[in-house]
Amino acid sequence: MNEIEFFLSKNQSENVKVNKINLHSNYNPQVEAERYADNFTLPFKVLSIVICEPALAYILPLLKNKYPQIKIGCIRYTKEFSPYNKDFDFVINYYEHKENFDEYLFNYFGEEDLLKTHFQFWDASSRAFLTETEATKKAVISAIQKAKTLLVTREYFEKKWIINSINFLKYLNKTIKISGINKDILILASGPSLKVLLKNLNEIKNHFFIICLSSAISVLKYNKIEPDLYLSTDGGFWAGQHLKRIEKNIPLAISSEAYCPKKLISESVILPLNYEDGTSSFLLSGQNISFIKAERNGTVSGTALDLALELGSKDIYFAGLDLFSKADYSHANPNQIEINSSIKENRINSKEKHASSNLRGSYSLEVYRDWFSSKQTGSRKVYRIIDEKHNELGQIKDISSKEFFNIFLSKKESSQNNIKKEKSDFSLNKEKLNKKVQELFSDQSHLKEIFPLTYNSLFRNPDEKELLERLKDNKEKLYKRLIKIIND
Repeated sequence: MNEIEFFLSKNQSENVKVNKINLHSNYNPQVEAERYADNFTLPFKVLSIVICEPALAYILPLLKNKYPQIKIGCIRYTKEFSPYNKDFDFVINYYEHKENFDEYLFNYFGEEDLLKTHFQFWDASSRAFLTETEATKKAVISAIQKAKTLLVTREYFEKKWIINSINFLKYLNKTIKISGINKDILILASGPSLKVLLKNLNEIKNHFFIICLSSAISVLKYNKIEPDLYLSTDGGFWAGQHLKRIEKNIPLAISSEAYCPKKLISESVILPLNYEDGTSSFLLSGQNISFIKAERNGTVSGTALDLALELGSKDIYFAGLDLFSKADYSHANPNQIEINSSIKENRINSKEKHASSNLRGSYSLEVYRDWFSSKQTGSRKVYRIIDEKHNELGQIKDISSKEFFNIFLSKKESSQNNIKKEKSDFSLNKEKLNKKVQELFSDQSHLKEIFPLTYNSLFRNPDEKELLERLKDNKEKLYKRLIKIIND
């Protein structure tokens, strides 16, 4: 517990002691603040300055006068100084979020604005609030590192997503639009709990419209279960390994950003998904394609739930949605990635090493659990089929595999089937796509989306010649590659 004492300085200005340390000059806090502001310089161009516990905030009007275009906020270590908050542009209370302060900072600013923010620690407060200061410094470092990592990842994948989108349009031949699903929808993910359904699923599968996520394709294939729809959203090359096992007569719901082998795009019946934002949606506009709107999500399971809510009107059942790590495998088998890995196994690259790597994804699983737990499903009932419970998912209710089978084994299968499937051929308009690519590379807002890390770095250091040259070179290379894909 911090000992806080308010008193008057020698010039009769307000002052405060914390743990017997003066947070402002004992003689003249205003002069102290003026000297501080005169000597204060920014290490790079910023959008915001955050003063970490400025106490009675004598420094605030001086910094506002010196940097009128920059937002100035503060981090408060204690609620005792709340009366001095009114002139800050924003206030962040450490004492309300101390358990996960790095996550709070990251979510508050976002990855781009976080790297355009300068954190300044008020020296006297740092000495008085030792625990809070140390925790805040660690949280700031952690949040900034996460922001940098995310921007590196985004810049890597943004280019892949654009290339995937161009290939999608070039090789797309047949599309389908599905509507009027009047059955319960069963979504099959690849968590280990999927295994308990496989033996008897064929007995009741006609009760459902079955959506199979890409990582569960090999599992269903092995157990001779045919879904009604495949779904893939992953932009990485490895995702294509799962898709190698699809049945060509079963539609594949896929976004243009997702990776799919070119031959599969041209030979499969595609249900195109459109996120309706970003560069991929911009490239798709103007082409004669009928899309279903999809929601962006960190996991294909989340996109699948949103798609099921969009396509149908009855209950939704989810299998294989475990969302917890196991020491052996995090998915049902056989899994195509695991099959590929087993070919390369040896003493150094062992099965145990593959299994232990699954545990490192626990943070992502926590994020996914939070998303499902907070998901609002309206009047629709959504169930997760699971026997070994490790978590709860808010409005998504758990039922055991026994309860699930008891419901449908006793039901008469409805002969009614009003599902509409409208197939159509697609032919790329190269002229329009070439024009879209040209527009893409002449629009700063799109370029900032494609090269987020580079543009963020240039905001901080706009005259950095090496960055400018790198950006110019990367833009030219990507542009030439996209034009070549379209016209070859």
